[in-house]
Amino acid sequence: MNPVNLRITQLQPGSNFFRLGLPLPKGAVAQCDKLAVFDHADEVVDSYISPTAHWSDGSVKWCLVKVSLTNQNSTTTKLTLRPADHPRVTSLVTIDESESAIVIRSGPAVFSFNKDGKNVFPSAMVSDQKIWHAEDNYPALLTTDDSQSQFTIEQVKIDSQDALTATCVVSGSYQISDNKKLQAKFTFEFLPDSQVNLVCELHNPQRAVHPGGIWDLGDEGSVTFKDHSLVLSKEGQSKARLKIEPESNWLSDSEPLSLFQASSGGDNWDSPVHINANGEVCNQFRGYKLSKSNQTVAEGNRAQPTFAIEKDNQSYTVNLKNFWQNFPKSIDIEESAVSLRLFPHHHGDSHELQGGERKTHEILFNFNPADVDNIQPGRPIAKLESDVYKDTGIFRYFDHELKHEAYDKLIDISLDPSKGFLAKRELQDEFGWRNFGEIYADHETAYHDSDEIFVSHYNNQYDSIASFAKQYALTGNPEWYQLMSELAEHVMDIDIYHTDLDRAEYNKGLFWHTDHYTEAKTSTHRTFSSLQLDENGNLPRGGGPGPQHCYSTGLMYYHYMTGSEEAKNTVLGLGEWMHYYYEGTGTLIETARKTLQEDSKVFINTCKGAKIFKYNYGLDRGTGNYIRTLLDCYELTTEPHYLAQAEHIIRSTAGPSDEIDLRELDNVEVNWYYVIFLQELIRYLDFKRDLDQFDNNFYYTRSTLLHYARWMVENEEPYLNNADKLEHANATWVAQETRKVDVLYAAYRYALKNRSPFLDKARFFRDYLISELTNADTLHYARIQALLLQNHGPSAFLDVASLPYPGFRDINIPDEKSCFHTPGSHLKHMAGSWVTSLCKFRIGKEIRWIKTRAS
Repeated sequence: MNPVNLRITQLQPGSNFFRLGLPLPKGAVAQCDKLAVFDHADEVVDSYISPTAHWSDGSVKWCLVKVSLTNQNSTTTKLTLRPADHPRVTSLVTIDESESAIVIRSGPAVFSFNKDGKNVFPSAMVSDQKIWHAEDNYPALLTTDDSQSQFTIEQVKIDSQDALTATCVVSGSYQISDNKKLQAKFTFEFLPDSQVNLVCELHNPQRAVHPGGIWDLGDEGSVTFKDHSLVLSKEGQSKARLKIEPESNWLSDSEPLSLFQASSGGDNWDSPVHINANGEVCNQFRGYKLSKSNQTVAEGNRAQPTFAIEKDNQSYTVNLKNFWQNFPKSIDIEESAVSLRLFPHHHGDSHELQGGERKTHEILFNFNPADVDNIQPGRPIAKLESDVYKDTGIFRYFDHELKHEAYDKLIDISLDPSKGFLAKRELQDEFGWRNFGEIYADHETAYHDSDEIFVSHYNNQYDSIASFAKQYALTGNPEWYQLMSELAEHVMDIDIYHTDLDRAEYNKGLFWHTDHYTEAKTSTHRTFSSLQLDENGNLPRGGGPGPQHCYSTGLMYYHYMTGSEEAKNTVLGLGEWMHYYYEGTGTLIETARKTLQEDSKVFINTCKGAKIFKYNYGLDRGTGNYIRTLLDCYELTTEPHYLAQAEHIIRSTAGPSDEIDLRELDNVEVNWYYVIFLQELIRYLDFKRDLDQFDNNFYYTRSTLLHYARWMVENEEPYLNNADKLEHANATWVAQETRKVDVLYAAYRYALKNRSPFLDKARFFRDYLISELTNADTLHYARIQALLLQNHGPSAFLDVASLPYPGFRDINIPDEKSCFHTPGSHLKHMAGSWVTSLCKFRIGKEIRWIKTRAS
């Protein structure tokens, strides 16, 4: 393999460890243990490299590179990854485990966990002096009636270990009432040179009741509490010091200190985005206040504090990641302890975790005394040259040297300092522990005539996480990395329904963005609120997670680029959710309902001679999302059933002999989604090429794509040419034209003859959308930018003559059967469903199906 350069940015004192996901070309690396990292002086750097994905030939596709710069010159900014005859692997973190204890060593520090289920925190020894007593450090939860809920430890275990890191997980729960509890998980990651990264997760595993599709705050499944804190003991003569911001001076604890971040500190700090179940904003003031002995001595807008606890020449520092961004937060330094309040009682209102909602906080402890005065929050960020991504083919249509300036100029506004994604957070104050990382859906204000803040959340619509990841790979701009990581973390915490107790077609699903042109009200990030009902008490449609809104690829990239196992698990959870949504639970009751409500009507209509397509799945974006999620799950696990199911869905949705005119694709408002389905056929074909699988399924899908693309060449025109058929004829429809460009260019590359019409039509739509959007007043809207980013790439390739993709022949696979149901074929389909349900019958499943709907 060719050497890979890693450039380090944001190198800060005390931040000497980083990790980076690295793609590799197919066939280049068989095993990671022959790779090493070298610094600018060609000296080997302490590192650990492990594979996270493989190509079809078994070579490494993605690897996770962990690097410690502890023993390097602090000015190191460039590293190189390349093969080495004798790579050095130094164990900087070691583990000794017995039946009763886990002992972890890192630098001068030794950490000891007892497995007796009593202490969450380990004891800590630094240079043979105990700086932490496990029993004196603990989490504390205060219920709404001011009683302490004792944390019950259920498990202490080593989760992972390598030469540079070790992870210990302490999990358990708080009992809130007789039938409600909060689960908590404390993940301690031990890093080189006596650093510990702690991720605190608080989770409400209950389901929401969501009566009538309403998902408001105050739901019966919610859990409210007053305070959740980490209490760190100040032993004996220990002293504490506090910095409010990285560049500010240290403050001593001669008197009790309290730093309370009450709101974001932005101009719209009291935005209605922060309302509680009663519709009230309880943020007490703008920004933060520092108090000594209950007297305010300083105030400001945005704190990013560090505190240090010192005793007998030993010390450690603590940094909470994104302190002000995840308000409310508080650090209280008292005579005997420091309380890091993740959900502070100072807020003046209870905190509510909705059913299936969770929140994680990340805290960095540094036990290396040499770093105390210089420690800075944050980690070094390493970036790769764009050539690395280009050479691997990880991203489709990726070439940093091949650009279409007019199209690229359209997306420049995404990072505009006044109109870009980061700037838009300030407009509705998209901050606070529940909102931080979210995208403001400013496009939903198009018909809003007031100066009042219009609260609407975009969620991960059109997979903005994937778009941000691709743009970071393409440009190396850290703002794209920031957008990617903060949105991914928000989605994984807030927008995923973390429960197993609701309907199977909801559990582990992704909630929708706020409904179009309505305010979120008290639905927060869950789409539908009782305050959105019309005069007849109706909502426009049902609530809850839905397959038309399922985007998994960005989370897969996030896993590969950062090493986040949670992102991988989230993708697999989305795959499980989508399976149950489309395939059902297999209960007899569910089968009977489907027979009565759907199948019987189809059977009667076919008997009357109606032409009804034989397919089991809709030609829409939900089906496309299902295929994509299955392919992502397959890539993450290589389990063949995912790929087989994707192929089954394709054959059960469309075919190369379809009578497309009867699909009514010219009914744009209802059926425009078919283009998204075709985009997922492209993803599947690309996937099969990577696997070198040119089989019957490949040719069937290729024939289907070309069949529909030929129809598009003859029939498709700009959406706004038929504005009278659209409910909201605005520039979003112009941005949607990018999907047609994608499909038609792919057809051009997958066709072996009569190719030019595909390319000509693709150029037509590209030039049209650029002309329409270049001077559009709404170009900065989140949805328009998300569409342009999601489909970025093909435009730059349209002006370059390209050969067909290699490896396949000009084989067309016509569907030998009719594309329509017959009475006999539909009876056979219904009988198959009943046989399957009978074979899988379990009385417990039937009862569960009823119970999850009865409430």
